[in-house]
Amino acid sequence: MTRLSLEEIQNIAPLLLSPDDKNVRLALSLLEAHPYALPEIKEAVLIFALFNPEEKELARWIASAFPALDLKKHPAYSLAAALFDYNYASYLPQEKDLKEFMEAQAPYEKYIASNPKWAEAYEQLARQIKNRYPSNYSLVLPYFRKARKYFPDSYSAAFSLAHSLHYHPSPFEKIESYATEVLEGYAKAYETYPLAKALYAIAVFYHDHLKDEAKAKDYYQLCIKNHPNYPFAYNGWAELLLEQNQAQKAKELALQGLEKLSSDEEKEHLLDTLGHIEWKGFQNYQQAASYFSKAVEINPLHWESITGAAEMFFEIQDYANAANWYAVALNRQPQNLDILKQLALIQEYLGKIELARDYYNKILAIIPNFPLALEALKRLDL
Repeated sequence: MTRLSLEEIQNIAPLLLSPDDKNVRLALSLLEAHPYALPEIKEAVLIFALFNPEEKELARWIASAFPALDLKKHPAYSLAAALFDYNYASYLPQEKDLKEFMEAQAPYEKYIASNPKWAEAYEQLARQIKNRYPSNYSLVLPYFRKARKYFPDSYSAAFSLAHSLHYHPSPFEKIESYATEVLEGYAKAYETYPLAKALYAIAVFYHDHLKDEAKAKDYYQLCIKNHPNYPFAYNGWAELLLEQNQAQKAKELALQGLEKLSSDEEKEHLLDTLGHIEWKGFQNYQQAASYFSKAVEINPLHWESITGAAEMFFEIQDYANAANWYAVALNRQPQNLDILKQLALIQEYLGKIELARDYYNKILAIIPNFPLALEALKRLDL
């Protein structure tokens, strides 16, 4: 059999890395016939082996050609493992080593990028890093960006990048630099798989981040038109109307959304929105409290309704009811300093000095020498 030239051997690599199975089969048959070719295209062969652990014959060729090689020590092993072992996060390096970990994978990006199926590994590894180290978005975002770049038709890759930039952008990036990525990511996600949450997310990004009320309204409307049973779109648009001092329209929209929902679980957020509309828009405190209570009946952990009712009663100086609602909040979050401070202050207003002391002491048990609590206790002792 005629020996292959170096150029012919190097031409095997793109065939092996191709997403086309026919090309892959051809490359494997050439490697079987010409085993001396393996060292010449070693990195391509190793990447293929990592992402195709079912190819046992190739694994034997690699073991024969590189007897001292341990594939699990290869820098790209973690990426391949992210596709096949969803518990791989437990084997991630320490957080301080993540940057070095990512830099070691950089030389293999061109190989991984050749196959969209493999590029999904960037997204999966990003998810694992985010789960293991939830505050380290500076390293999560590059992986999501690679997945978006090399897996352009993926709903998940598009939505994941947009969502991460939307809610956890890098502190070193200004919104103007990534807004297009967010909007295009959500739009691509909706184009690929038309779920309501992608349209809603676009509306929220325009509403809360870009402060473009007209665009936000357009997307809330489009979301309601295309997905009339999606409760959050009614919420968002109603909140926008309330911000524009259009309380009556906000109320009508929220009630319209409420009528379209069949299960109580879907209604809790709209009930909370109605509570805020009655409070902020109409100063109808009794009706607002009724809506907040209904939301909490459905979901006892509905924080916005619990704190909404507490803040409303505090605002109108109904301290007894405020104390009751803040107590509910404290039961949900026993170490919430803001809630403890409010409860201590309310007890002072109600003249219940010993209870106020108890709450200030609870603050000190969490943060010793907390100035506000120390000053308050001195004041109460006068």
